[in-house]
Amino acid sequence: MNIGTIRNKVLRPLFIGFQRDEDGAALTEMVMTLPIWILMLGGIISLGRLGMNTTSNQLDVQTGLWDGVFEVSATDDSPGSGDSSSDPQWVHFTPISGGAAAAYESGTLAGMSQNPNQIIDGVNSATMGAMAVTGTLGESYGRTLPLQVVPGHTMPDVTTDPDDVLQVGSPYPKKVTYDGVLNSSTDYNTGGGWLSTVTNAIGNVVASAGMVGSLGAGIRYGEVYTESNYDTDVMFNVTIPASAHANILVAPKPMTGNDAKWRPFLMNRLLAGGEENYSKMMRFGGDPSWDAEGSPDTGDFDADELDADTINDKADEIKEQNAEGGG
Repeated sequence: MNIGTIRNKVLRPLFIGFQRDEDGAALTEMVMTLPIWILMLGGIISLGRLGMNTTSNQLDVQTGLWDGVFEVSATDDSPGSGDSSSDPQWVHFTPISGGAAAAYESGTLAGMSQNPNQIIDGVNSATMGAMAVTGTLGESYGRTLPLQVVPGHTMPDVTTDPDDVLQVGSPYPKKVTYDGVLNSSTDYNTGGGWLSTVTNAIGNVVASAGMVGSLGAGIRYGEVYTESNYDTDVMFNVTIPASAHANILVAPKPMTGNDAKWRPFLMNRLLAGGEENYSKMMRFGGDPSWDAEGSPDTGDFDADELDADTINDKADEIKEQNAEGGG
């Protein structure tokens, strides 16, 4: 018996039982894996919708910030010129209202448990609250507080007292630069005549309300807040909420034309006219004598000895000194 005979008559009958009919095997495998493919497809679609809604959230927030800032900076300059009390000029015209509104909005966000930036919003709420009380000086001070708790920091001592910051004895610079309610200038003398008394009273109100910057330079206070919410429906009748919040400091309202020419001048004239010595200098009426303590140090200068020869000699002396020094 040769090898071919052994293979055909002995081995083939032994293995023929292991053969099977494979018709329909591919269909069976497809049915078994179909649920997995359906889950994967549904997951991809759900993730895509979630990502699209998240992107839409961010775009809506950015658009809302732009619209909010533009509304504050481009609307009519007079508070209350809108159709309702929600007119942005009412909110952002003074640091009192602008800071208080921003502190409330940030405080609300800080109290939301799902907000990942609760600490940041809490610090910002305190900063905006400082603006409402001590103006932009208080806002700047509030922004330094987180740095002051860092170990080994080299921050200098910071204060919100305008007298310590300005280091001037005259209240006029304080009224021009300081826009806070606390420590505002409302207590200096009015001895320059009735016009000085009136301008002083008006200037006190304007400065104490923090409106010097807004009326005289178009400054606006506070922040614009915007929010966007999307609910994404995914598989198994599940809804995933998505929310985005953002805030940004408002921009000044640009002044052009006669506003830019006259309003800063008139505001400074109003505030300066309320101080006694300034009112005398600008001839607002009253006693023209200067009230500063002491007398100016004139050195060895004697006005009685001033004549034409003395002036000419002094001029020649200065020319010679400049020539020798190469000046």
